[in-house]
Amino acid sequence: MIKRTRYPREFREALVAEISLEQSTIAQVSKRENIAAQTLRNWIDDNAADKTGSEQQEIAALRRKVGELAEAMGELAPAVGVVKGCRLMKMSPSTFYYRSSAAESADEALRIEIESVIRLLPDSGYRAVTAKLREKMEINAKRVLRVMRKYGLLCRKSRKFNVKTTQSGHKLRKFPNMLKDVKVERPAQVLVGDVTAFDIKGKDHYLALLMDLFTRENVGLAISDKNDTALVLACLNDAAATSNSPAFTASARLSKSSDLM
Repeated sequence: MIKRTRYPREFREALVAEISLEQSTIAQVSKRENIAAQTLRNWIDDNAADKTGSEQQEIAALRRKVGELAEAMGELAPAVGVVKGCRLMKMSPSTFYYRSSAAESADEALRIEIESVIRLLPDSGYRAVTAKLREKMEINAKRVLRVMRKYGLLCRKSRKFNVKTTQSGHKLRKFPNMLKDVKVERPAQVLVGDVTAFDIKGKDHYLALLMDLFTRENVGLAISDKNDTALVLACLNDAAATSNSPAFTASARLSKSSDLM
């Protein structure tokens, strides 16, 4: 079994540099150091490959840096303008405007991935989309935001309109809390009411209810598309018509603090 000699890295690099600078030929170094000529050629090829690899890494790093500057400029340009923004970022305007076909293709491919996520998770923001994409790829949230903004994929939810059924700003008489010191001991002693708004095919409707405070039973109800006095009277009439208690009209006391009044 032939024992292979291991040469230090510094020694190999010194011989490669000597041959590259044409200070000696491969044959001369091979004879002097008693090293096979093919081994020296392999060292030269490996050295060239290492330089190429490091150069490619530097180029990739520079491209990433330019991409980051361009994205930052995309956010800065609307506020201060392209020329001034490029001056602040110390970059040429042509660098900002230039987008290679490869970059455009990458954005288009990412757009397709984002749309597939949105179909699975409707009304999702860029953070939720980024989290889903990271299950199968390495992706930056800022890039996802940029691409979604570029292709109009950002979710913009409209603020929900809350209907107010309690109207305390009127000029009518306001009654004090009549139930403050009342002890409810029997049915039909105290009735309380409220109005609730709900939506039917995009249109607001209102439900008025009267509840027996002792039994917690709804004794009257009415529905209308208007929150007005007619709705309240309809609810009271329904309670009077359906109540089984003969003393309903005489003993029932309505809470004047409720939305029905």
